[in-house]
Amino acid sequence: SLSSPQLQRDHTEHLLCACACIIVILCASSYCVPAIALCVARACGRMHSFARVALLALLALLGCALVFAQEDGGVFDDEEFVGLDAFKAEETVEHQGERVPEKKVAPDPVASFSMLPKDFTLEIIYGTVIVVYIAAYIVGRSKNMGISARVFDAAVPVLREHFHLVTESPSAESLHEYHVLATGRAHCDGAKATLELLRRQDLFSLGWSAFVAKQEDIFTLDVVLPEDIPPVVLAVVHEMQRKTFVKDYPDIAFAKGMTGSKVEMPLNVLCDSDDAMRMLLTNEVVAVLNRLKHNIRVIHITDSNKRMNHKQMLRMRFTLPSDNLDIAVLLNMSMYFVDLVSRLQLTKSSLERARKVRAAMAEKEWKAQSAQRQELAQQRKAEKLQKKKEELEKLPQEVQEKILEKKMRKAQKQRGPKMKVMHG
Repeated sequence: SLSSPQLQRDHTEHLLCACACIIVILCASSYCVPAIALCVARACGRMHSFARVALLALLALLGCALVFAQEDGGVFDDEEFVGLDAFKAEETVEHQGERVPEKKVAPDPVASFSMLPKDFTLEIIYGTVIVVYIAAYIVGRSKNMGISARVFDAAVPVLREHFHLVTESPSAESLHEYHVLATGRAHCDGAKATLELLRRQDLFSLGWSAFVAKQEDIFTLDVVLPEDIPPVVLAVVHEMQRKTFVKDYPDIAFAKGMTGSKVEMPLNVLCDSDDAMRMLLTNEVVAVLNRLKHNIRVIHITDSNKRMNHKQMLRMRFTLPSDNLDIAVLLNMSMYFVDLVSRLQLTKSSLERARKVRAAMAEKEWKAQSAQRQELAQQRKAEKLQKKKEELEKLPQEVQEKILEKKMRKAQKQRGPKMKVMHG
């Protein structure tokens, strides 16, 4: 049988294997060692990161349970009880009143070692998990890099046609996110093209996005518009993202659903005026929208964006089409929108109505901020009074009475009538 030191050694080996496996999994799921800090910071508050931690904890508990189950289910052999017969015989003679000299049994060197073959099941399981994670990391990283190269090979030439300066190559913020910056064009102050891919290098995130929270490869183009554009809010939103979009962007409160547009489902059109919808959704634009309606997720033109540093923005988000030429078509359409917004002229009634709605919204926001400031001021005042009360309770009783009397005299003096002395 295994001796106590041997059991401890086996137990330590299993725990070390489990710890090594978990460390490798964490490194593989953090999208490479140099980006661990960045990914941990971005992972805060994300659901798929919580699921990854929960699954890792479950894996660790399962490994520990297997270790303890293996220890409790030990196999006994005949050599474990060597010397037991001699001990029983000696005990019988002593009960009969006879004493015999104690016999020292020499320790059997064979009994301190196990002759059974060692079970490597746990080591095989941990090794398999590590190998699978490493393979998924390598394959997923390579695939994301290939998708990024294919997309930007189609997008960068279009950006170079419209902008004077474009970054030489895509900048990788992580193994699943890339971006390109562009500037130097009329009717806009600059643009940023971002490619957000699935985390294919992370096995847990890939499974989460495939079976729990459906995610897609998304291309986003953000264009900063001039500050002097007319008041306008236009959004073309995919049906499955409409609720989330309306909740995330407060300026959509200015807009309403437009039923007179020729844009087909599943795309919904939201706009704050009929004039803007007619002038921006031309026949050419509607034809592209209807042809690529299953790829487009959001087209948002606004002068009241509150989620970014610039209020006047154009944002387009779409999934990656199978044909690279469609990427160029969508980017050219976004630049066409930029030129249309610069030439947008609203009627007098639409312009007055838009300004009135924005003024009412600004006043509502100011009142909400004012109420919030008052609430914070009252909270700070209550905390200050509570702190003074706690400090007062720590003082001796005599000092407390003196302070209270002083406060009472001061309060009575403030409440007392004020007499005016008349000089005649």
